[in-house]
Amino acid sequence: MGTTENSKRRGSASDPLRRHGGFSLLELVAVLMLLAVATAIVIPSLGRGLARVQLKASSREIAAAIRLARSKAVREQQVYLLGFDSEKNEVELASLNPGFRRSFELPRGIHLINISLLETQVDGEDKNPFFYFMPNGNSQSFQVSLRNDQGKAMKVIHNNLKGAPIVDEGDSSDLGTQAN
Repeated sequence: MGTTENSKRRGSASDPLRRHGGFSLLELVAVLMLLAVATAIVIPSLGRGLARVQLKASSREIAAAIRLARSKAVREQQVYLLGFDSEKNEVELASLNPGFRRSFELPRGIHLINISLLETQVDGEDKNPFFYFMPNGNSQSFQVSLRNDQGKAMKVIHNNLKGAPIVDEGDSSDLGTQAN
C-alpha cells in the first residue's frame, strides 16, 4: 500500500518536481527591470572611465613626443620644434630642416587648455606655441594642461633640468584658463 500511495502523490499537479513550466511573466518582468536599472547605473560610469583613459593616454602621448623631440635633436644634431595648436587640438613635432614632420590630433573630448613656460605664461595671442629642443639636449621648460569634457585635468610637465617629462593629475581649477 505504501508504494501506490507514493506514486499517487508524485503524480499530483501540486508536486514541485512534476511541474512543467518556466518562469511567470511577473518574474521575467521583475528581472528585466533589475537589468535595466543596473544598466542605467553602469553605462554612465563606463563613459567616465573611457574619458579618463583617453585623457591619460593623450597626456602620455604628449610626454612621448617630448622624449622623441629631445632624443632626435641629440642623435641627429639638429634643432627640433614641438608645437601645440589649441584650435585644431593638435601636437606637431618637426625639424628645422625639411624632411621630418609628425603630428597627431587629440581625441574628441580632450582639449589643450593651457600651454606655458614653467615660469611664465605663453603670450595669450599665440594660439600655436612651439618649444625648441637643441642638439646639446637643452630645451625650454614648459607644461601642457589637458582637460576632458567631464572636467578632469592632467598636466605634462617638461623640466629641462630633470630630463624626462612628468605626467601629473591636476585639479582642473589649478590649470588656468582655456587656451582657445
